[in-house]
Amino acid sequence: MAYSQGYNPHARISFATARPVGMASEGEYVDVLFEEELRAEAVKTVLNQVFPGNIEARECRRIPGDRPSLASAVNASRYRFDFAEGDAGGLAAALERLLGWERVPVIRHRRGKPDRVLDIRPGILEVGDVVPTRGGDVGFCVDLSLGGDEGVRPGELLRSLEACPDSAEGWRGDPAIRRIDIYRREGNDRVSPWCL
Repeated sequence: MAYSQGYNPHARISFATARPVGMASEGEYVDVLFEEELRAEAVKTVLNQVFPGNIEARECRRIPGDRPSLASAVNASRYRFDFAEGDAGGLAAALERLLGWERVPVIRHRRGKPDRVLDIRPGILEVGDVVPTRGGDVGFCVDLSLGGDEGVRPGELLRSLEACPDSAEGWRGDPAIRRIDIYRREGNDRVSPWCL
């Protein structure tokens, strides 16, 4: 792996975007700069030999050096919310009420700065159907904008959903939330980071 020059060298590695601490993920992308050209399949093999058992490199590709950074290229993320104790009909009704609101205001706390009130409704891009999952859970997928004031944090969506009238009928307890994928949204099209 290549390292930066100077007094405190660091690995030339760049993740596409951060996710909340403790949140599981099934689709992360990372750029790594190597000192020499390597075969993508060989890199994948070596990574999977040293990764812990719950982390897997699914695909490696050589990318052009003039490609924009992943962080600047992606603008949307898909999450899966699974509720251990829930009613699909009640949860679907709460989601429908939330999506019917013209504005969904949230207070965003910022360290060392005044709080801001933001409307996250434009950043809730797409919500899938509420479906039962194995073990009696209910869940749904949702696509949210990434980055800046337009970005929606999964916790903000959950708090807004909890604020819907009669939302307590739809579920109890905190959901397991995991990130499924990140991508670039262009109109109604989803563009994989591999294609940017």
